[in-house]
Amino acid sequence: MKTRAQSSLEYLMTYGWAILVISAIGLVIWQMGVFKVSCPEKIAQGFSEIEVLDYKVTTSGVTLVLVNNGGSRVDINSEGAVSATVNSVSCTSTNPGITTFRPGAKETVGLTCTLTEYNPGDCYVGNISITYNTTSSGLSHTSSGTIRGGIE
Repeated sequence: MKTRAQSSLEYLMTYGWAILVISAIGLVIWQMGVFKVSCPEKIAQGFSEIEVLDYKVTTSGVTLVLVNNGGSRVDINSEGAVSATVNSVSCTSTNPGITTFRPGAKETVGLTCTLTEYNPGDCYVGNISITYNTTSSGLSHTSSGTIRGGIE
């Protein structure tokens, strides 16, 4: 009976130390950032006629480069016409003042928001809404979509 107990104890001690060493190595590697998940590739999707061509998200706001992919001129010139929500934080814009936005043309719009609880490199998902009026018909439309990436 004593030899069985001794071999069981030796077995537990040997593998116990091995598990402890492997756990310590795993902890060190984790602290070095080897297992850090990176943000998804920067992408803008879901927009209709007025699309987000390029964008930048920082801790102080969002900058959007818009392109008119529609077939007619549009106006984006009302307060709150361009709005965003980034990681549940609302971003506001003043009147963008974009009138007679021609097909194929590009315009830059800045939005202000406080993302101070985030650091550069943190991941985000932003919902963008762009309300515009078609100059030929006078009708109001909304182009909305999402942006993803890492805070710069």
